[in-house]
Amino acid sequence: MILSLSQKCLSDGNFIYKGSYSGWYCVADEAFLSDSQVKEVSTEGNCHKVSIESGHPVEWTTEENFIFRLSSFKNDLLYWLQKGWCIMITRAYNFKISNKKIRRYQR
Repeated sequence: MILSLSQKCLSDGNFIYKGSYSGWYCVADEAFLSDSQVKEVSTEGNCHKVSIESGHPVEWTTEENFIFRLSSFKNDLLYWLQKGWCIMITRAYNFKISNKKIRRYQR
């Protein structure tokens, strides 16, 4: 299923493409952070940026990766969200789409 979906996304619609993005990256937190999530601190006369949340140092990084073109599905997603549909995850990690309010679902 996943293989056929990824092949369809790559070949039919160019929905997955190779691109790059840059930003503040915290190695310890394994996360890219926005400008509002970092602050500059001075330690022993040296200025550097750290994550506001964890205090771990960040570094400016550019990463090449595969990116999913979510914008291609904007209208479909808005329609789906406006209808109030949700995905319920069962205990066995099966997915069920419903137009009912979000609730915990068990088999």
